[in-house]
Amino acid sequence: MKEAVLSASLPQGVEWKGQVSPPSEKITYNPDNRKVQWNIGSVFSGTGFTYSPREVFFKVGITPSLNQVGTVPTLMSITNLSYFDAYVETDMKESVSAVTTQYSDGFTFGDETVKP
Repeated sequence: MKEAVLSASLPQGVEWKGQVSPPSEKITYNPDNRKVQWNIGSVFSGTGFTYSPREVFFKVGITPSLNQVGTVPTLMSITNLSYFDAYVETDMKESVSAVTTQYSDGFTFGDETVKP
């Protein structure tokens, strides 16, 4: 992959905290459109298997509203990845489901919902 860019938006009630790890990664946040963008650049064949995976972490905070009580709130919209596939020489786009407070590890069932 070349020129890879990952982007998503933060919904209302979710606040960008400005902490990114590792700090060397090119993450930007635009408060006007609430868009988070990771300029990944090139990812070589075998990354995540032969080579270490590319990972980035950033911190957000959430202040749920009363109408979200009993729901699983969204922390980040559908994530879009665009890149140039150097092998087939074409532009590509992929999407991943929205990120919510429901995780598959390290939490107790029910902790993902907003409490009154």
